[in-house]
Amino acid sequence: MKYKKIIRTLALTLFSSLFLLSAAVVISYLGESRAQEAAFDELEKLAAKAETSAAPSSTVDSDTGEAGSPAMLPGYAALYAENSDLFGWVQIPDTELSYRNCFWRR
Repeated sequence: MKYKKIIRTLALTLFSSLFLLSAAVVISYLGESRAQEAAFDELEKLAAKAETSAAPSSTVDSDTGEAGSPAMLPGYAALYAENSDLFGWVQIPDTELSYRNCFWRR
């Protein structure tokens, strides 16, 4: 009888600890998710302020005369300062589609 009570107490303690650990991980994940969502919302506000009416001009290599990568629109400088991987922003009016495009060199 005594062994059953000890085993039951150990099992209850183990499962309670496991439950509390799992709850802590879930709460941590939710907090991190909200922080990332807030950061994305800030980037989205910066993108909304960006000047998109002018087309970007291409840069020209002075040595070869070949066209290089397009120059950055002035309105996106603040976004680029916040996230240097920024390549562009895709946004469709009257929809919820509004995402940044990033580029990673390998």
